[in-house]
Amino acid sequence: MKLSIVIALLLAADAYGKTWQKFCEEVPDWPKGSVVPGDEAYKGVAKPVDGAFTKGKWDMMKKGSSSEKWIIIDARSKSDRGVGKIPKSAMITADYKDDSKNQFKEKTIVKKVNKMLKSSYGSLADMKDVRFILFCNGKKCHRSSFGACEMRKMGVPENQLFVMLGGFPEWKDRNYPTR
Repeated sequence: MKLSIVIALLLAADAYGKTWQKFCEEVPDWPKGSVVPGDEAYKGVAKPVDGAFTKGKWDMMKKGSSSEKWIIIDARSKSDRGVGKIPKSAMITADYKDDSKNQFKEKTIVKKVNKMLKSSYGSLADMKDVRFILFCNGKKCHRSSFGACEMRKMGVPENQLFVMLGGFPEWKDRNYPTR
């Protein structure tokens, strides 16, 4: 446990000030179960947010009355979703250990977004008006960080990407809606 904390702190300190590309190269090598780095390490990749921020955007999505377009992406594995899901979230598995299971491909994301927004975007580059919140299993899960990195590599700018670092456990602990 203490070793994981030390490693996470070293990763966070090491990632500070690096390019987003360097940060993204390192995500697959983070030790399993280590705590994700602090907010500053995500500079250039995505903006870290909490469950309250995500719930506010979820409420806007649910009402459908906002001109803002938000997609909440569940980057967990199919088996992890067995404990519950955030309603109206897109299920797109991020897997940095097995590329055949990694769904963070432009075609898949575009298809899911078009279905959810009832739109007809041709590519991620066309989605300049869409914002994405990614989440996974919380502060010891790296799937949402990996997914954000994959989307950055596809050209999605940092200002369109958000990562809920507390993930599904935070959402559930706040007694927000699940299914």
